[in-house]
Amino acid sequence: MFGLMSVKKHKAVVAEFRRQIGVQTDNKRRMAESMDGEARHLRRQLDKMQDRVAAQEAELAHWRANGQLRDPKTGRLIPRAKTADPAAA
Repeated sequence: MFGLMSVKKHKAVVAEFRRQIGVQTDNKRRMAESMDGEARHLRRQLDKMQDRVAAQEAELAHWRANGQLRDPKTGRLIPRAKTADPAAA
């Protein structure tokens, strides 16, 4: 089953296994750090998008409450268009 091995060869094999384990450990650590950095980047992007959505929701709530909307270029309020009411005619 197992062949006989000299002590010198055995130590070399064990040292190689330990080196490989160290390389794998380093690779896992680097990958985890990389993923942490990417997760922070994605979290910042998500926060920015959530801020934009919150601003748009606030604008929509203002429009629903006051019937007005801001012109995105000038920032001025635009009055809501008046529709013809067939019942009033």
